[in-house]
Amino acid sequence: MLAMENDTKTTGKAFTGEVSGRRYELGYLLLPTITEQAIPEILEKIKGSIVRVGGVVSLANPPVSISLAYPMYRNEGGKNTEYTRAYFGFMHFGLESGSLPALKKEIEAETAILRCLFTKDPHEVIRTPEALVGVIDGGESPEEPKALDDVALDKEIADMLVS
Repeated sequence: MLAMENDTKTTGKAFTGEVSGRRYELGYLLLPTITEQAIPEILEKIKGSIVRVGGVVSLANPPVSISLAYPMYRNEGGKNTEYTRAYFGFMHFGLESGSLPALKKEIEAETAILRCLFTKDPHEVIRTPEALVGVIDGGESPEEPKALDDVALDKEIADMLVS
C-alpha cells in the first residue's frame, strides 16, 4: 500500500487515503481529426482500460488542442498522414506494475491516439477520486500547507533531487 498525502501541486486540492500499486502518468496525443464531442467518449475508453487492468484513475486532465513541435506521421490505409496539431492530455493513475504491459498494449491499440507515453511518478502519491477533499462546489481544503523555514525548505528540495 502506498500512503497518500496532501498534494496541492497539480490540482490545488488536498487528497488523503491509500491505494495499492505505483503511481503513473499517461501522456497522450489524440488525432486532430476527431471532433471535440468525441473526446469525452475516448477519455472514458482510456479510463475504462485502466480500471479493467486493476488501476485507479486519480486525475484526468481534459485534452487541449496544441501545435506539435515537429510533424508526426501515422500510416493510415497504406499512406503516411502528417499531423502538425493534436489534442494533448494526461492522466495520473495507480496500478500494480505487473499490469502495465497489458494496459500499454490496450491503450496503444486505441485508433484515436496518435502517440502516448507512460511514466513513473517518483513521488509515490496516488490521489483517488474517493479521497478528494473539498472539490465539490469549489470548497477549500481542510488543511492549509505549512510554511517552511529556509532549513526545512532546503531539506525538502534536497530530498526531491536525490529521489
